[in-house]
Amino acid sequence: MRLITDDMIEAAVAWLNSNSDDISQARGAVIRSDYRAKKVLAKQMLAADGPEWQRRARATCSDDYEKAMDDVAGAEERWEGLKDKRNKLELLCEAWRTQNANERGIVRAAR
Repeated sequence: MRLITDDMIEAAVAWLNSNSDDISQARGAVIRSDYRAKKVLAKQMLAADGPEWQRRARATCSDDYEKAMDDVAGAEERWEGLKDKRNKLELLCEAWRTQNANERGIVRAAR
């Protein structure tokens, strides 16, 4: 009995092939949202008065910055989810290769 079937590998490879663009776009969304959050922070700090620590505190407590950081968190969540699934499927493919190699070794030893 095989632990990892050919159908499982076909589904994994199909997912990897069809989602490669989504994975790269998710990474790009993380970079863009992080840039936007830094830009919001800078604008908020420039608009505030007082010493640097007060301006930073006001900026990080602003609604605009909170929204920007929520966007960063959402983008990171999507990226990490896709990356995790990709890694799991790649590990499944590696385990399938090992399983097949072991089966071939058993067949050779039985000859």
